Amino acid sequence: MRRMLREPAGSVPLSTVFAHMADASGLCWLDSGPRPGPGAMSVVTGDPFMVFSAHGHHCTIASQGGCKVFHADPFDVLTHLLAGLRYPGEEFLGPGAFGYVSYDAGRIIERVPCRVADDLSLADLWFAFCDVVVVRDHSRAATVVIGLDCGMPGFARRMQRCMDACAGRGHVPQASSPICVVESISDSMTYGRYRAAVEKVRAYIASGDIYQVNLTHRLC
Repeated sequence: MRRMLREPAGSVPLSTVFAHMADASGLCWLDSGPRPGPGAMSVVTGDPFMVFSAHGHHCTIASQGGCKVFHADPFDVLTHLLAGLRYPGEEFLGPGAFGYVSYDAGRIIERVPCRVADDLSLADLWFAFCDVVVVRDHSRAATVVIGLDCGMPGFARRMQRCMDACAGRGHVPQASSPICVVESISDSMTYGRYRAAVEKVRAYIASGDIYQVNLTHRLC
């Protein structure tokens, strides 16, 4: 039996919660909108009970029970996994999946030629499944911890950690090096090549062949 738990956490700012959860895996902070400033509502979550990632049709599901690797349509897998997190209620922000779908995931849906080297093998889809979140309602200056107990191992620990973070209890992790000094930056495209590419894009637009291009280059 699934249970939805709501524990009021007063008016604690999310910056305090985030600081106490800085060493959590999969930590993220999301703001909604529209509203001047941080948005109407914000959410902090981390310590996922499961992580789903896919590179093309190569899918991986990692959890405390181990790592499962298989070949499938990642959008079908994601749809199936999300169905397991459905819950009754009217929560605008609550437990769920937090992640991204990249531009390159379009090649899974349609046949689009790849004209760049896939030398990093980054995930086309990546989602952390979290059953506990800390939600801040900025209009009411109220913070609440919301948990969906669907039987996942470690739920009570994750719920308690969020409650402790909201209360300012526990150790605040310190970064090993708060200042990162970058000696040099290399670019995958020279200035000349970039200008030539821009002019080519403008020509395509002027001729009516395209209306937009995401012209990117890598800085490292």
